[in-house]
Amino acid sequence: MSMDWRRYVAAPYGRYRVRNGLDGLHVFGLDNAREALALGPVTFAATHVAWWDGVLMVVLDDLLGCQSRFVMDDTNLRKFPFFRAIGAIGLDRSSPMAPRRALLTARKHLSGPNNAVWMFPQGRQRPRHVRPLGLQPGLEFLQRKTRGHVVPVTLGYGFRESHKAAAVVTFEPAMTPGFTQSMLEHALLGGIERADGFLDGQTDGFTTVMGQRTAIVHRGLGSRILARLTRG
Repeated sequence: MSMDWRRYVAAPYGRYRVRNGLDGLHVFGLDNAREALALGPVTFAATHVAWWDGVLMVVLDDLLGCQSRFVMDDTNLRKFPFFRAIGAIGLDRSSPMAPRRALLTARKHLSGPNNAVWMFPQGRQRPRHVRPLGLQPGLEFLQRKTRGHVVPVTLGYGFRESHKAAAVVTFEPAMTPGFTQSMLEHALLGGIERADGFLDGQTDGFTTVMGQRTAIVHRGLGSRILARLTRG
């Protein structure tokens, strides 16, 4: 896969989809991600709640300037081959040993600073309110083999004053070697709570990477009739 191809084709496409399909992209903790990438290889351990997650990964990679691969379920890759073209690593779940091949491929990519792999430790899309998060093994294998940092990431979507959902992302502080699954779950739950706070108006620490392209103005016939009927 050519990184130039991703930079000049995939990233602009991702930004186009976000601008037109979502109420902006709002991110917390960019410095957490950048600091970890400067030190060595990074595994982004992200929650998985929607199809949009893959699009956001492309946009966030471009924002961070890192070179990454994505570990995604083979079934989803067959449905969306676009992601394979931009570096996705297929995760075959047909046998207990099959996922190890994907992890070994990811390990080869994690060779130094500014290299990253995105993983969904939940293993599948799950509603963000479901507890526990249902984290699956595999992330620990990568961490042991690369001795790199793991950055917990929450990807979420919620409505504010728009008919479109806002994309809200948090990068929590990097976790050093020796972390446990319960520690990762705790960090992800903290990120989800922080994202919910943003949707409730607590925007401190968040950066609006992309705002909504156009303001929403209700000028349709239905809106005009309702305004006339309710006018005092």
